[in-house]
Amino acid sequence: MLKNENEIRVIVGSANLTENGIYGRNQVNNVIVSDYVLDGNPENEKAIRYYHDYFNDTKKNCELFMEDLVSQLMNQADSIDD
Repeated sequence: MLKNENEIRVIVGSANLTENGIYGRNQVNNVIVSDYVLDGNPENEKAIRYYHDYFNDTKKNCELFMEDLVSQLMNQADSIDD
């Protein structure tokens, strides 16, 4: 979700970045982009609340993608500096 003072953009996507996902024949990647004006419209407010709750609920059961790799690279860089 990206927000400025006048609107919110919601981007939901799925991509398989494995070798089979990139070069395979049966993979589908998709992205849905929705823009909502912050004008008090009840339908917009309902949609924004839905996405906000969805992302917060989903985030509880997730971990940062490749976080272990980032940590390893940072530790490696620290050891090189020493």
